Amino acid sequence: MPAMPPRRDRMATGELLTLADRVRLLTYDPTDRDSCIGADERLVAAGGLVLAVWDGSPSDGRDATAHLVTYARARGVPVEIVWPEGAAREAATAAGATD
Repeated sequence: MPAMPPRRDRMATGELLTLADRVRLLTYDPTDRDSCIGADERLVAAGGLVLAVWDGSPSDGRDATAHLVTYARARGVPVEIVWPEGAAREAATAAGATD
């Protein structure tokens, strides 16, 4: 089960879930990178578009966005990259943080 989003992101997460045509929850271990990659690949296989919030950097071993984008493109799945001007990565927090 995915980790609970941080408190500051819960309202936005709820809005996105409300707007979604379909929501699919996958069982995976958020502390295991291979498990996360497997879940990402299952989502790509089931979808028609990947919307990636990504700064374009290669994987640093903690996240798998670079792999997800490459995987989707290799399979002909369209990818749209979203990275707002002025956005910056924050320091990583422990999985499941509920601040």
